[in-house]
Order: sequence, then structure tokens, then C-alpha cells
Amino acid sequence: MIYTIWAMVIKDLRLLYLREGGVIQAALLGVVLIFTFSLASSNLGPINPIWSGTIFWICSAFCGILIFAHLYSLEEQERTRDILLLSCSSPEAIWLAKSLAGILSLTGIQVIFLGAMFIFLEMGRCYFPLKGLLMVFMIDWGLAVLGSLFGAVSRCGQVRESLLTTILFPLQIPIILAGIQMWGVLFNLGGAEGFFSWFKMALSFDLIFTGTGIFLFPFLYGED
Repeated sequence: MIYTIWAMVIKDLRLLYLREGGVIQAALLGVVLIFTFSLASSNLGPINPIWSGTIFWICSAFCGILIFAHLYSLEEQERTRDILLLSCSSPEAIWLAKSLAGILSLTGIQVIFLGAMFIFLEMGRCYFPLKGLLMVFMIDWGLAVLGSLFGAVSRCGQVRESLLTTILFPLQIPIILAGIQMWGVLFNLGGAEGFFSWFKMALSFDLIFTGTGIFLFPFLYGED
């Protein structure tokens, strides 16, 4: 089972990185957004941690959507979905593999975002790095499970835009808000009070939508 999931993750990463530069486009979009924000704050000195967290997670959310939209689009073009449906892989394993591939791709892009923010925004350092890594994983997982679930629905081009504007973005608001608030705490030398209250909110979000994805994905992915 683990070998099958890992093989599907590798397949999805190859589609993302080797076909049409979808990941590169997402990374460039985020860097352009960060640079644009830096122009607005160029005369304000070091940026407030809450603002830097807002910029980081908004860029991450946009890029996560691009990653999954590109992944499912390429899969339709390559007809790999039909192969997966005919294989012995369970829909739950397919969903998990796509979520993991999305997290790995998004995390790689976020490293570029951090570098751009240090260069353009004079961002301070994280005073609680271990908690910072935990925060990034929790928020990325929430973005990935939502992206993977709605990517299965948006395979049909006619419904993609309406899904992104009316359903996906509002659902992302709680997890993005939790990420922004935890970011502000971790980049504040005054202490880490309030971190775990927002962490519990992010964890609840992840659990709810992980369960929703496991339940709905077999029906959505198999529909034509």
C-alpha cells in the first residue's frame, strides 16, 4: 500500500515538474505578489509579522490552487485517470497520493517565498522554528486536502471558475486565518501565547476536511 501511494506521488510530481512548467508558474506568481506588496511597504521599515504572514499564506493559497488545477488538467490530458481507475488502487489511496504530491510541491515553492520575503520585505526571523515547521505542515495539509478534493470536481472546465470563486476560497478562510495568527505569534519575540488555540483550530479544520475528502473523493473522482 505504501509503495503504491509513493509511486502515485512520484507520478504526480513528474506531471507537475516536467510538463508545461505548472509549478514554475505558481512560484513566479507568488514572487511577483511578494514584490508587489514590497513596493507598498517600502517606506514603512521592517514589516509587521501579521502582514508578512498574510502575504505568505495568500500567496500559498493561490499557488496551491494552481498546483492542483494544473495536476488534474494534465492528468485528463494524459488519460492517467482512466488507468488509475482501472488499477487495483483504492480511491482513498489516490486522494492521499495527490494530497501528498501537492504538499511537497507547495512546500518547495514556499521555500522560494521565504527567500523572496527576506529580500524584499525585510522580514524578521522566526523565534520558534520547531513550532513554525508544525504550523506550515498543518496549514499546508488543510490547503492540500481542499485542493485535492475540489480538483476532482473541477476537472470539468465549465465548473472550474465557479468552484474556485464561490466554494473553495471561502472554505480556505479559516485555515488561512489560523496560519496568519500563528505566524504573527511565532515571529514575535514577546512569546508564543495563543499559538495552540489557533493550532487547535487548524487541526480541527484538517480533521474535518480530511474526513470529507476520504468520503467524497471516490464519488467525485470516478464521475465523468
